[in-house]
Amino acid sequence: MNETMSEQASEALIELSGLWKTYDTGSVAVDALRGVDLLVERGDYVAIMGRRAPASRRSCTSSVASTRRPRAATGWRATKSRTCRAAALATIRNRFIGFVFQNFNLLPRASLARNVELPMLYGGVSRDERRQRAMAMLEQVGLDDRARHRPGQLSGGQRQRAAIARALVTSPDLLLADEPTATSTRPPATR
Repeated sequence: MNETMSEQASEALIELSGLWKTYDTGSVAVDALRGVDLLVERGDYVAIMGRRAPASRRSCTSSVASTRRPRAATGWRATKSRTCRAAALATIRNRFIGFVFQNFNLLPRASLARNVELPMLYGGVSRDERRQRAMAMLEQVGLDDRARHRPGQLSGGQRQRAAIARALVTSPDLLLADEPTATSTRPPATR
């Protein structure tokens, strides 16, 4: 392996040190995160687990994704989340991070193909390329025959695969999944 490949293989994708997140409940402040250190290198698979702390897991994931600003942390992601404007953070999330939400967050009135196209629409990808890439990704997850169906017309597993296709269609550097092995407890949308 040459030196460049070796450097890329050990490149830190996420590096946080001393991450704190406090929620003010009105009568008391609750620390969801207390000085969390996290190092994730390209190619790593990481599970953030906790038996009794879903708010802590979500706070950590949201801080990594720059959807919530941490109180204090060091590292490139934390620094960007504290210093970037909201529009710049949205661009970073769109280009570099794929999200699979616990409840899938598929648009109920849009077809699966349109749902998968959504991150590319925000990213300024041309219409023809969006359609082509969305269909290729739906084929990879075995849903190309359901491309015109709406989420409410699908099983929970099919909606989950559609959400995964949407998260992967931009070939993100980072994939964040909230409860990736759970299926939604919400009934499917009917419209």
